[in-house]
Amino acid sequence: MLRYIASGFMGLLIYMFLFEINIDEINISKDSLFLVITAATMGLITYSIHVAFLDNYFYNKQIKKIFVKNSSNSDDVEKCMSNFNPEWKPGSEVSIDEIRFHLFSQSYLRQISSDKNVRKLQRLMEKQLSLLTFLYCTIYQIFILIIYFFIRTVVIEKKCLFSVEFLNFWFSLAAVLFLWYSVYCLDKRISLREIWLVANYFQKTE
Repeated sequence: MLRYIASGFMGLLIYMFLFEINIDEINISKDSLFLVITAATMGLITYSIHVAFLDNYFYNKQIKKIFVKNSSNSDDVEKCMSNFNPEWKPGSEVSIDEIRFHLFSQSYLRQISSDKNVRKLQRLMEKQLSLLTFLYCTIYQIFILIIYFFIRTVVIEKKCLFSVEFLNFWFSLAAVLFLWYSVYCLDKRISLREIWLVANYFQKTE
């Protein structure tokens, strides 16, 4: 349950950082329940949006980059395609939807595999996927808060973007851009490990 709402608490911390809210200004006994419910709700909403829409988008981008463009690990890619379709030949057209279906099917089959090592590898993969989801949801929260801060202070209050009081804004923007690049690299690495799993531990249906 924590992975569904954790990003909301990160969003709360970023909000306090952006708007320079001191922890001493918060009445812990009075406001703690409200803050926890608010953070948990925002985390759950962000997680739901990610799973419903954005997760498929990023996943499809990785599939296209790895399988269609065949940018890396060509041996594992070719082995995967041969496992999916024995009649497949290098250079043949591939369907992203079909590949995604096979990858999802393989993840389900690994969960119920009789091989303990396969199940262990799948659990490790799921832990990394949970971390990836948390990081994506945290990025969404930070981006939304940065945009809100910009609109409120620059567009509405007409303050100078390059004044000293915007130091936290620029730091948050630099941090989220670095985090975005790091998460993109992590997403690619996890995708390649999934391809390696399929290539070396392909699960057949009986």
